[in-house]
Amino acid sequence: MTTPAGRGALAIVLHTHMPYVHGYGTWPFGEEWLWEVYSQSYLRVCELASDAPLTVSLTPVVGDQLEAPGAADRLEHFIDVIRRGTHDEDRHWLAQSDDLAGELRASEHSWAVHEAALASARATGGDLMAPLAAVATWTSAATHAVLPLLATEAGVRLQVGSGVGSHRRRAGDWRGGFWLPECAWDPELEASLVDEGVRTVCIEVDDPVGLGLEPWQTPGGLRIAPIDRPLIDAVWHHSGYPGHGDYRDSHRRSFQNHHLWANDGSTYDPERGAARARQHARAWAALAAERTAGGRSLVAAFDTELFGHWWHEGPAFLAEVIVALDDAGVDLVLADDLVDGLAGRSALAVADAPAASTWGRDHDLRTWSGTPVATIAWELRRAELAVLAGRTPGSASDATLRDLLALQSSDWAFMVAEDRTPGYAWSRFAGHRQAVDQRAGSLPSSAPRLRHLAPDLAHDALAVG
Repeated sequence: MTTPAGRGALAIVLHTHMPYVHGYGTWPFGEEWLWEVYSQSYLRVCELASDAPLTVSLTPVVGDQLEAPGAADRLEHFIDVIRRGTHDEDRHWLAQSDDLAGELRASEHSWAVHEAALASARATGGDLMAPLAAVATWTSAATHAVLPLLATEAGVRLQVGSGVGSHRRRAGDWRGGFWLPECAWDPELEASLVDEGVRTVCIEVDDPVGLGLEPWQTPGGLRIAPIDRPLIDAVWHHSGYPGHGDYRDSHRRSFQNHHLWANDGSTYDPERGAARARQHARAWAALAAERTAGGRSLVAAFDTELFGHWWHEGPAFLAEVIVALDDAGVDLVLADDLVDGLAGRSALAVADAPAASTWGRDHDLRTWSGTPVATIAWELRRAELAVLAGRTPGSASDATLRDLLALQSSDWAFMVAEDRTPGYAWSRFAGHRQAVDQRAGSLPSSAPRLRHLAPDLAHDALAVG
């Protein structure tokens, strides 16, 4: 990567993650949840990333589900039958009153997004993973475990090694970019990460060892890329762009579970929302130019699902950002290229690994280990110790390992701590916890439902004490 003198450089990292929902419940938290996100976010973001240097990170558990037999047929059924049916109901009822003409247009706009997703999915020839595999350059832990909360080195290596193995199989080339789930970092992770081939991670840090927010390297060779909080908060803070009144309300839904209204309570107007997205993209590009002034190189990171699923206009925002950054004098680059460019230009600064942190509440671990979820945090460790402590390759069945990996997903504690469908989260956690205790996954309902999870298990991790 070469950056003209005076121009800053920015990497936008989009972390793509959904928990394993295949076979676990129905709308809104079963597999249909995945199909909604795939249709509204993944396909739209992948289209942008195929033509622009957006750094896409993919948690292997997403790929596991998209590769499951019959996944394409189930996605097509969801859009072409279920979603088409609910929009037909909209047309029937909303068309009966002129006062609801705006809601009818909003419903038709929503259906057009699903219809476009259906065409895109069909174009993959049944390979739903293909669009993501083509653009995902970073990987992550197998099931998005909060790595600093794991009890053993073997547990860390099982998560990391399985994730790296999946990425290598699916994408082939890998330059060592690894998304730490929940940006959860602890210096004790460094050796395990480096041994598994990880070269670069993002962290949340307020005062990164006096080096500003540009990437640096630890003495052990791990490259640290801090994320720029002001750039992130302009979008993701509770007062950020998506809350503007012109945008589609992602929470208020019609009886048919459609989004027909804007944040300001009026009927949703797609043209008004798109115009606001373009305006906000230009404002964000100007902020990026300010943050990277003097030729600085920075990283901004977001969940992919924000763009399209939670923020309907998010893909339009990203599309405009790609153009607006160049106009503002900022080079958009892949995260790997950004770090490599710094290293090649003047060698990365070397400093000790930063202190522990996350991008959760107060930048610590309390979201996943505080009082409301203390039971989850302790039971995770108990289950891990029971399965992995002192074991050797082959001593735990693949079924047990998969239930342990599913149990370790950060999503269950997050849903409870943030009061987002805690009932579903507790149910999932309790089910996987019980299955781990059953040894070898002997519960008849357990192993079959997880048979597509983590096909690239890092069995050699169990040889680590």
